[in-house]
Amino acid sequence: MVLVRGPGSPLQPVSESTPAESGGQDRALPLGGAAAAVSVPPLDQSDALVRDLVRRLTTQPSVAAWLATDGLIRNFTVSIANVADGITPERHLRRLRPSEPFAVVRQGDELVIDPASYHRYDTFAAAAASIDPARISGGS
Repeated sequence: MVLVRGPGSPLQPVSESTPAESGGQDRALPLGGAAAAVSVPPLDQSDALVRDLVRRLTTQPSVAAWLATDGLIRNFTVSIANVADGITPERHLRRLRPSEPFAVVRQGDELVIDPASYHRYDTFAAAAASIDPARISGGS
């Protein structure tokens, strides 16, 4: 049984069907295939494991900059929670901020975003593109 809860609602039990209940059909593998067994250390000792696992996916320099920080799981978690709450996670991600300043240009009487400002995020796109999908899905 799985318990689910929506925002502001109490926990609701949800049954998972078994192969017998679903007419004997095989259950699909989870996304990415079968997971490798990982011995998870206590949270305060987890940075080394996170660094190792992420380095298996990418060696991109901006990802390496994030891995050089401490409290990786806590910082990642609070950053996601900040975004979900409409708060900038900048304080937790200072090493990842764009190196170029935000710029605008004047078009007539208006200020608009300088198209070059979009390149401030090329590093993040490169980091995402550098992740090896075969390694995520359990490949070598």
